[in-house]
Amino acid sequence: MLTSSLATSSERGRQVDITKVMIAFGIIATVALRNWPVLVYLGQAAMLFAIIVRMLHKRRTMRIGLYAAWYGFFVLWCLLSTLWAVDPDSALSATTGVIQFVVLGAAIAAYIVAERSPFFLLDCLAWSAVVLVIVLVALTPLDAWQQALAETQNISSSANRIGATVQYHPNALARILAVGAFIWLYKLKKEKGRRLFKYIVIIALTFILLVTKSRLSVILFAALVLLFMIITARSIGKFIARLLLVLGVALILLWALYNVPVLYNTVGVRFEGLVAVDGAVDASTSTREEMSNIAFILFQRAPFTGVGFENFAYYYYYEFAGWTKTYAHNTISELSADLGIVGLISYYVIPVWSLGVLMRRFRLVGRAGRIEVSGLLVLALGQIGADFGSISYTSEYSQILTAVLYGCAVLAKSDRRESKLLKRNMNIVGNAHGEEIR
Repeated sequence: MLTSSLATSSERGRQVDITKVMIAFGIIATVALRNWPVLVYLGQAAMLFAIIVRMLHKRRTMRIGLYAAWYGFFVLWCLLSTLWAVDPDSALSATTGVIQFVVLGAAIAAYIVAERSPFFLLDCLAWSAVVLVIVLVALTPLDAWQQALAETQNISSSANRIGATVQYHPNALARILAVGAFIWLYKLKKEKGRRLFKYIVIIALTFILLVTKSRLSVILFAALVLLFMIITARSIGKFIARLLLVLGVALILLWALYNVPVLYNTVGVRFEGLVAVDGAVDASTSTREEMSNIAFILFQRAPFTGVGFENFAYYYYYEFAGWTKTYAHNTISELSADLGIVGLISYYVIPVWSLGVLMRRFRLVGRAGRIEVSGLLVLALGQIGADFGSISYTSEYSQILTAVLYGCAVLAKSDRRESKLLKRNMNIVGNAHGEEIR
């Protein structure tokens, strides 16, 4: 079973595993040390080298054919789109970043499947969010924190928001914090020990998340927690109790967002701008709606091929008089316009396949393993849901998480296959034994 194999992998000897050290360094550097590109590239190179050496040393095969096939095709389609793109330089430049995440993701997925150790990679993602916050606190001056806690003057701007000091847009930083906080909550539920430390980490990440003033990520974190609490309920009574508890807490938090000055200045005013009293929406929301409409227009022009990878920005600015050359703030809209149906499908096959396998595993797993599978299932749902309000193919954190969830899905599928084979062999042995008795 998935849960038993993972437990076994975590109970190995306490000696230092150089491969794990290199992987941890690579992921933490990629996520948290963007101010120092040399460390990022060094960490990624060390991680790739360590994984390749481990696979060769143990003569492990890379059972990631589905991942390699579909994302390999996605890279090829991005490259081919330079042939019909009006701005081929942007398409080519963006494709190099995609190649990077496919290579890193393939290595991570291969390691997870070969070593049956996905929770170690989740730990790396959890700690990378902590290190990112430490770097953020160290590099962000006090006056920037004061401005971030002050009243938001321009909802559509990234002014008075944190993230720039660690080379992140506030919304991108917030998505990492939201997912990172949930992973720590998942660890709190799944693991024993150091509970106080985990509570402190969750509170710290949630506080910084609020300071980023990202509406999408606040909603994402709340949705992840809500869904996790509901699907892990072990009875109808607990399900109803948790649902009522979540609704009560949500009402209290909603009241606090609009009545506690600090919360209102940081987050409440931005949520208030989603829908004003007179029915109007703020400029940020209306701009995103406009971008989605423009993306659909571009998709209608070339539904099969798209207009070229990363070319939405060109059309948005030059043809539709957009305020700047920028992406569509929605992965589905962006890829539909840029790469058409072919690109959209090739990008989402892996996340959707992983989600389907984990959903099936959730239905079949016993009560003992439900917590572990539930957390993975919620993360897979969150990955796809968040793409409706952000761009994921440029986020290293999101792509690493996608590779981790794919590895988990492969393990779950292989464990189910092994379980069926074992049951079939036991039936054969039982029938043979019955024949001997007769």
